[in-house]
Amino acid sequence: GPKAELGDSAFLLNTQAYQDLKQRVRKAIPYQFATWEWYVKAVAIMGLSAYLEYDSVASGFAFWKSAILGVLMAMIGLCIQHDANHGAVSPKGWVNRVWGFTQDWIGGSALLWKHHHVLMHHAETNVEGDDPDITGELIRFNKLTTWKGHHKWQAFYTWFLLPLLPLSWHFKEIYDLSVMRHCDRKMSSMARQEALFALAFRFVFIFRFYAIPLYFHPSLHTAACILTCLGVG
Repeated sequence: GPKAELGDSAFLLNTQAYQDLKQRVRKAIPYQFATWEWYVKAVAIMGLSAYLEYDSVASGFAFWKSAILGVLMAMIGLCIQHDANHGAVSPKGWVNRVWGFTQDWIGGSALLWKHHHVLMHHAETNVEGDDPDITGELIRFNKLTTWKGHHKWQAFYTWFLLPLLPLSWHFKEIYDLSVMRHCDRKMSSMARQEALFALAFRFVFIFRFYAIPLYFHPSLHTAACILTCLGVG
């Protein structure tokens, strides 16, 4: 079959085995979009997440509430926006776009996620240097990544860095959206309007998630609760 070449790697496209697999999946799952159970789950997760944010500001922060909020934010990322931004929730594009913006609700960006995950990760899965999910010097995910001395400690220090990762996303991505470049790759100029929307949504998130809590509850305890939420999520 036709091949797509990337460096020293070659991938067969639309092989007979792939076509057979698609036909078997369509037969096993005739309707390949979300059913009513998905929408019930999504509304419940979003509603509980919004309530916990409100209750934390209104009644005070607690580690257990922040931990639960972190789990719910992770579920939004893994169980709602992921499906939507893959176009898998509905055959109607606008429905996928609306639910896809839940990524922006939790401090990410639907636009950057599609650039990072759909266009790069899925197109070049596990290709060292091109798949952004495994490429990096701080943590070594792939045996082809150059080994450095600090990697022998990564099983320990990774856990302390996890709460800092969302902080990097929340603020560094403002620059990425501004210059229309993410993971060292230029983004299409046709996405400029969506990038402006993402920037507006990001500032609303920072105000909602950081500024309001610290304004009404200015303490190290509040900051620690926010970090707990980020670490769990």
